[in-house]
Amino acid sequence: MVPALTGLSVIVLGGRLVMRPLFRHVAAARIDRIFHGRLPACGDATGVVTAISGLSMGLGAFIAGILLAETEYRREIEVTIEPSELLLGLFFVSIGASLDLSQVFFAPLKAFGLALALSL
Repeated sequence: MVPALTGLSVIVLGGRLVMRPLFRHVAAARIDRIFHGRLPACGDATGVVTAISGLSMGLGAFIAGILLAETEYRREIEVTIEPSELLLGLFFVSIGASLDLSQVFFAPLKAFGLALALSL
């Protein structure tokens, strides 16, 4: 439990402190390929951190998406990933299909508390 919380804390705090300046710097360069290349790199990096923490890489990619959506470059990111919306939908379906509903029913307060903590 401690490695998981540590990993999530590193992702959320580090992501908020690093992503905005990183994308501001990349946008200032005005080279679309660099901007497009940083998006999967952020998902990969958070996926690796969650895997090291004992969580799924899919959760890391999901958190990266949430952190990227909070930046001022949200519209540019949406335009960039728009051609792959089908793959994005497949990703969310696969994450939802892998959800262990017995854990949600066994400890609903814990499940909803963790979901609330991730959304803040």
